[in-house]
Amino acid sequence: MTTSLPDPSTVLNLLSSAFQSSKADGIDATIQLRITGPETRNYFLQIKDNVLSGGEGLVEKPRVTISANAKDLLDIFEGRLDPMTAYFQGRLIVQGDLSFAMKLAGLFKRKK
Repeated sequence: MTTSLPDPSTVLNLLSSAFQSSKADGIDATIQLRITGPETRNYFLQIKDNVLSGGEGLVEKPRVTISANAKDLLDIFEGRLDPMTAYFQGRLIVQGDLSFAMKLAGLFKRKK
């Protein structure tokens, strides 16, 4: 079974609803998110002044690039897959600032 790639508004709504702005003090960063599958979609997230924004597309020089398939990303946000487990299993690929990526996980509420 393949998981279809979500449309940009679904991805951004999911991330926005989970974003904990109170934990983002002092962060000014751009994140590239690559959702892989039969096709690859690229999204970008910007965190600045405790606000999360973003859209579909590529950005130059993101602080971190995170790549995973749609099912694994959904499982992470739904609380069915631990992000560190996914990383160590090679299901979540992080390029760039790894320490920031680990902090990034704490900025989003995960369903339990």
